[in-house]
Amino acid sequence: MASHGSLVSIFAPQSQFYEGPFGRMFRNLQAWEPPGATEAEKIAFVEKLANSMVDTAPPDPALDNPKIPSGYTYFGQFVDHDITFDPTSSLERANDPERIHNFRTPRFDLDNLYGRGPDAQPYLYSGKERGKFLIGDNAENRGVGSKAEPDLPRNADKSQDDGNTNDFTRKRRALIGDPRNDENIIVAQLHLAMLKFHNFWIDQGKSFADAQRLTRWHYQWVVIHDFLKRLCGKELVDSILQTDENGRQLGKCPGKPDLCFYKYENQPFMPVEFAVAAYRLGHSMVRGAYRLSAKLDGFRSGRPLQIFTDVPADSLQGNRLLPGFWTIAWSRFIDHRSAAGTLQPSRKIDTKLVTQLQKLPLGETPDRLNNLTFRNLMRGWRMGLPSGQDVARRMGIPHAQFVPGTGNDSLWFYILLEAEKGGGEKLGPVGARIVAEVFIGLLAGDPSSFYSVDPTWVPKLPPQDGTFQLRDLLIHAGVPMSDADADAVMG
Repeated sequence: MASHGSLVSIFAPQSQFYEGPFGRMFRNLQAWEPPGATEAEKIAFVEKLANSMVDTAPPDPALDNPKIPSGYTYFGQFVDHDITFDPTSSLERANDPERIHNFRTPRFDLDNLYGRGPDAQPYLYSGKERGKFLIGDNAENRGVGSKAEPDLPRNADKSQDDGNTNDFTRKRRALIGDPRNDENIIVAQLHLAMLKFHNFWIDQGKSFADAQRLTRWHYQWVVIHDFLKRLCGKELVDSILQTDENGRQLGKCPGKPDLCFYKYENQPFMPVEFAVAAYRLGHSMVRGAYRLSAKLDGFRSGRPLQIFTDVPADSLQGNRLLPGFWTIAWSRFIDHRSAAGTLQPSRKIDTKLVTQLQKLPLGETPDRLNNLTFRNLMRGWRMGLPSGQDVARRMGIPHAQFVPGTGNDSLWFYILLEAEKGGGEKLGPVGARIVAEVFIGLLAGDPSSFYSVDPTWVPKLPPQDGTFQLRDLLIHAGVPMSDADADAVMG
């Protein structure tokens, strides 16, 4: 779900609310150390553990998670890019989180969407329709006999193309607030949907400031009342938030959450227990391949697109013009009246990652550095995170409820294991408490969030069924939801 370390440029966009450092939730707990007498033995242990955390090939359908559709995996990636960016820490040495700066704002303020605003970054915005985001298309890449499909706005510099330019290799840098949101085709089209959701409010006659506020507030609502409740459970989220999805107060102090472990004095910080361990749950939710639409299935004889592969025509890797006929039908990713058998669930939250994530296309040496599982375990060690068992003790979880690990497990592994032992459909006690408290703490610490300004606010846009969810945001953004919608866009 996250992109950290040396994989991306350090020149990330910053908003006017930029705050700064990472920090710790459990600063008095001893750091976890892998078993071994020497550095080499410890690294060997981490590598062996990483190599054991591999999903079956082909993936076992029994390990799909019907409670969380696969679109939330990439919504989680989008959220991560909104609140955290660590391009400077190292896998080779110990790191002090309080000396590492977060190059994102620790708020759900969509600075990955808005950048520094239309005055500072006018190239993100339309020159014809004041207050609107610029929307691009793939006219140069459109399929034979098809329409130009909406795409992120992109630089027209053709020098980025390789020597064998075709529909699948035309490189164009996306003109967006955070380049990481063009890492893969799915998160890129989700970013496009968010651009369109802001533009929807401008079309309703709202000013830029009002459109930005409404976009942020509806997004925050989805983050807390839809996404977070799927990950952590409604009961826990409501108890911390002290309101429910109808805006009813459950506590005595409006806008004041019941936080036990995520505490800050002035401004929220980004806890490494969250960024380096708990919120990396999304990596286990990734499927190895996805289907985008019925039309594309027809062209590909039913073959899905792989998340990574050396063949661009079969890969969902981003940083390129949208290939023709690759528009997403979002009912394949979000529970929106999906045709039978087409909704793709996420994988369960467990200790197994798909094989593609074990072989990232990074070209690192030694090869273990291309293994996302190894990188996650190493980063937790180098950041000095405590063991999962020590965090469970600090949280007051009875020892009898500890998951059966080694008794001294890395925090990330422990969180995945406790979710797995609980059925894998949501986080267990340690992971859920960390993620829920940080999400709600960030929301409460933002003086411009709906929770701080109007804690009984609820979305005014009509939901499809019950409370406002991600599918409703996408519907009002005007992106294609069904296969028929996508077919109409592609022509």
